[in-house]
Amino acid sequence: MDKKLYVYSFNCDMREFIEFLESRKIISILKKRYLKDSSSYEDIKILDNLNNLLLKSYDERDYNLDKMVTLYEQEVSYDERKKLGEIYTPRNIVDQILNGVGFCDTNCDGSKIIIDISCGAGSFLVNVVKRLIKYKRIKKNNLGLAALKEVIELIRSKVYGIDINPIACILCQINILYALFDIIHQIIKKDNTYKFPIFHIENQNIFLLNNCRSYDFVVGNPPYLFIREIPQDHKNLIENGDFETAQGQYDYYQLFIEIGIKLLKNNGLLGFIVPDSILALSNRRIIRKYIYEHTLIKEIFYFGPQFAESVVSNIILILQKESNPQKIANNSVNIKLRQNFGVTSNSILQKYFKDWKYKFLINLSQKDVKILDFLNTNFLKLNHLIEDSEYNIFINRGVELTKEGKVIYCQICNKYYPLPRGRLMCKICNNELLPQSIENIVIDHELETPKLKYAPFIYSINRYRVNEVKNILLDKPGINYKDPEIYKNRIIIRQLTQNNLICATFSENGYTSQSFYNLGIRNSPVAEFNNFYLLGIMNSELLSFYFIKSFGSYKNLYPRILIEKIKELPIKIPQNEYEYTKSKKITQYVKKVLNLIDIDPTLSNSYQIKINKLTYDLYGISYEEREYINEFLEKI
Repeated sequence: MDKKLYVYSFNCDMREFIEFLESRKIISILKKRYLKDSSSYEDIKILDNLNNLLLKSYDERDYNLDKMVTLYEQEVSYDERKKLGEIYTPRNIVDQILNGVGFCDTNCDGSKIIIDISCGAGSFLVNVVKRLIKYKRIKKNNLGLAALKEVIELIRSKVYGIDINPIACILCQINILYALFDIIHQIIKKDNTYKFPIFHIENQNIFLLNNCRSYDFVVGNPPYLFIREIPQDHKNLIENGDFETAQGQYDYYQLFIEIGIKLLKNNGLLGFIVPDSILALSNRRIIRKYIYEHTLIKEIFYFGPQFAESVVSNIILILQKESNPQKIANNSVNIKLRQNFGVTSNSILQKYFKDWKYKFLINLSQKDVKILDFLNTNFLKLNHLIEDSEYNIFINRGVELTKEGKVIYCQICNKYYPLPRGRLMCKICNNELLPQSIENIVIDHELETPKLKYAPFIYSINRYRVNEVKNILLDKPGINYKDPEIYKNRIIIRQLTQNNLICATFSENGYTSQSFYNLGIRNSPVAEFNNFYLLGIMNSELLSFYFIKSFGSYKNLYPRILIEKIKELPIKIPQNEYEYTKSKKITQYVKKVLNLIDIDPTLSNSYQIKINKLTYDLYGISYEEREYINEFLEKI
């Protein structure tokens, strides 16, 4: 989030600046421009207080315009400011983005046009003005009146901003005047009748933007607001607008990225700071695909959390508008990661993002890319095998029930449902549910009443081991128990890893909750491709490495194992005598581990090492790559 209503303090005489605002009736002019008859009482009150603050006694030596920030924050709660994205952008972030798009980094000829489409009070635009002054080498004492006026007009013609908040727009105008006041002061001395212009800061809802102008640069910090928090009137505008990325569980910032790209000239540059959720979150795939297809991704810079009162981690995204697919594919993306030990740099060809189904896996090294590319290119995905009629392979979640097994009865529906979080209300009929209707259908002991139907319930597992078995009642109408056949002779995979490795075991019988996945081979045209072989490669170092590199992040956190991710795993089917021999050994060793895991952990571990080696052999992984994978898994 961005746009704290912030006013920069430069080295100019505050007393003279206040006199200038008062004598020119600047605030009154801005009020007429931005405040309508329908403006809220709160907006008018804030601006009146601001006016009083500006016109205070000139004798207050400690007085500065930063006090406007304090006043605004006292008048408007954090939650209200958050809705509009009015959160302060640190100056180092502003500099980083402007440097990233190359604004006035080596030259500044004054021909480039820049816009911030969520400008707030001017965090970015004031810095832009300062850079224009600096790089144009404007020296006020060496310029005549005409040249001074030309400077003002140059900035007015090249600097644009849009914000939905009229108060923010007023403060942005004041901030720009303050940044230019050294020049303004010289103009006043030479021509006291000069009418200073209003800068191009538009108070507008960005979703109603009808702007035919294109820009060389689009910069800023768009508001972060998830779809559930977006006001309904804004949702209506979005749904009726021409937006390609307003689908599914969208966020404000992805729409701002789309708008920003559309506003760019060909080869124009966009620089935004956005949440890191954009990189791999499934809900953000549509904006990643849009970015890929319309821009060269020049830089992704992971910064981490940057804003007060926020738990969001941030990245800086630098994009250059481009339509040539070949240039896009061959573009080298500069990756920077700021972590405790400093900043590391890397580069990834943009085409890999498309290969990874538009996930921006910025944590990958060139070795990672090489290994993943090899696995993705040369082996079928588990999902392909599930869909292949030659095989009969299933994967299903367990009973639609929390692990604890609590359910609640709805008297209207005459059915049981998993206990809802929060308010006790039936999700089907919206009936208020009674606390006394809560039951636990997962129990620790066998039932004394023989009339009740129950079955074993696998409560917890480790790698190659069923830890705890309870019992589950099977006579509760409304509970989706799934087909009993999926709980027989199958692999069980846990959503959470064990020591950063995929956690799976084999079980002949026993229901599970939906926190586990049941994966089984009922029929295979290759005898060596069976449940025990599949369990061995599932628990191997290689597939755990593939999983964390394909679905993890730069944070080195192992991702939760979800069913759609399991389906993406590359699976080796034995195809010749050499591979049949290797796969048979894996099956033998897996059975030994299952039998020994509780009796002799050391021996079972030695068999797991052999399984890892055999898996590497079958997949054709080099010894150098094996060492690299092993070192990575030991570090995380």
